[in-house]
Amino acid sequence: MNADQTKTKALFSDLRSSALDCGLLLFITGCCTTKTREAYYGKTLTMDQVVGIVNTNNQMIPTLNANIDFDVEVTTDGKKDGVSGSGTINYRRPGDLLLRGSKEFVGPIFEIGSNKNSYWMTLIPKVETAWYGSYKNLGKPCVQNLPIQPDMLVEVLGISTFNTNFLEQPVPVMRFNHEEDAYEFTWNIRLADRWAAKKMVRYDRSTQQPTQVSIFDENARTILKAELSEPVAIEAPELPKDRLPKIASKYDLLFPESQMHLTLKLNEVVLKKGRIPSDITFRMPERDKFGVQKEVIQVDKDCDD
Repeated sequence: MNADQTKTKALFSDLRSSALDCGLLLFITGCCTTKTREAYYGKTLTMDQVVGIVNTNNQMIPTLNANIDFDVEVTTDGKKDGVSGSGTINYRRPGDLLLRGSKEFVGPIFEIGSNKNSYWMTLIPKVETAWYGSYKNLGKPCVQNLPIQPDMLVEVLGISTFNTNFLEQPVPVMRFNHEEDAYEFTWNIRLADRWAAKKMVRYDRSTQQPTQVSIFDENARTILKAELSEPVAIEAPELPKDRLPKIASKYDLLFPESQMHLTLKLNEVVLKKGRIPSDITFRMPERDKFGVQKEVIQVDKDCDD
């Protein structure tokens, strides 16, 4: 056997040994991968302290204006269609939202809106449909589902404030996730026969910024899961640089029921741009002004007034 053959045999022997070692590890531990995050068992904050930090940050963001880059994937009749583009997002506490996306040479792609009374959504390419409804009926059995619920997007932004009465529904419960090195809050509501989880938000221990939001139906099914990352500071002229409020700039959203996937990247994030946002920003279009060619659906038309 020559030198090259000897080296080759040794190499395969090492690879076979590594494979056997990995197989043994899989048998013993169930994995053979390197952990990407070290579990944390050091000091942590109390629930009051975490809530205080989150509220201090979020109270400085009563409004929001930003440009966005987006990717949206819609599943219709088992077929997936995706499109990318740019647009804007506007927010005003507590629940006003307007998210618009368009594509160069194509035009408007979607609009998602919410104000204190109404919510709406339009999908234009191929779908050519608009949906709208009233918040007074939201959650009733008579209401049809939208591909994306606007009220859920408000939750996903991660800039709502905590109700500091922790015994008022929805009731928040905090746990510390050692493996994820994060505080996890789960909000619970009381149903006729039991308690149910409504929402979970995970906050990074070191930054107290939200990194994950999950929203559940009353049967514990996930109806929205969002990953939040890349927090950025929002310019506020009256505040020093080290006290500027922060918000996630990247959102990766999945709606499991409709299999709609939406990714948003926020750019040029400010509190306001001139007079925007204002009351006019969050005004729902008239029924004949949604700009769709196929259908305008009132999702709560079967509900009693």
